[in-house]
Amino acid sequence: MKPFLITVGTVFSLIVVAHIARIAAEPQMAKEAWFWLVTLAALLLGLWAWRLVYASRAPRDSGRAN
Repeated sequence: MKPFLITVGTVFSLIVVAHIARIAAEPQMAKEAWFWLVTLAALLLGLWAWRLVYASRAPRDSGRAN
């Protein structure tokens, strides 16, 4: 599951970077509502995937006192 999450997080992060680069190259795209909606969706999905990757790495507390 972790390789899938890393792949998904990377792909969505690259989509966001590509959208930012496209806005720099084509400033008129900043006026398109659908473009911002897709960028925001990719950003949120990428953040969610990376949060799940991080959560799967965190050590689990067994709840027992030593």
